[in-house]
Amino acid sequence: VVTERLVDVGALATPATPLLVVEEAGPATLEVTLDDTRARTISVGQQAEIRLDTSAAWASATVSEIARAATSTNSFVVTIELPPDMPVRTGTFGYARFAGVTRRTLTVPSSSVVQRGQLTFVFVVSADGLARMRPVQRGDVDDTRTEVLAGLDADDVVVTSPPPGLSDGQLLDVVAAPAMEPRP
Repeated sequence: VVTERLVDVGALATPATPLLVVEEAGPATLEVTLDDTRARTISVGQQAEIRLDTSAAWASATVSEIARAATSTNSFVVTIELPPDMPVRTGTFGYARFAGVTRRTLTVPSSSVVQRGQLTFVFVVSADGLARMRPVQRGDVDDTRTEVLAGLDADDVVVTSPPPGLSDGQLLDVVAAPAMEPRP
């Protein structure tokens, strides 16, 4: 399938100048770049959960190849073969989850994360009941939770759905949320 024409009709074609971009027919794949630590836990034939931007549902797929992407960064490209019944176009963005060793991590509801330009923040409640904007380093994100790698302590009280007008130092009316079970 021709996906892109790189020259116009009547243009001079010279040797080594690409004319077209052709997409190979066959199973569609999703390529995911992983660091070497995570790539070591993945193997060809392993199942992965994938979700494309065009779909809200997660589907099961199979890892078909693992290749080193760059020695300078110790990264690997994991190729996942998509199910044949999954409609996909070239260039579609997707997500992949792999089963592996569980770990304890600090997470917050995704609704509590505030983006301001390139920076990520979470509002915490200070001892005197004020909203304090705290910069955080975000890790993995799933449907409802966001991992926080740095910037929060486990005992910090987080504003779960900050209103758009909330500002640093604003007095809050604190309502206790129900206790949550820790997630692995």
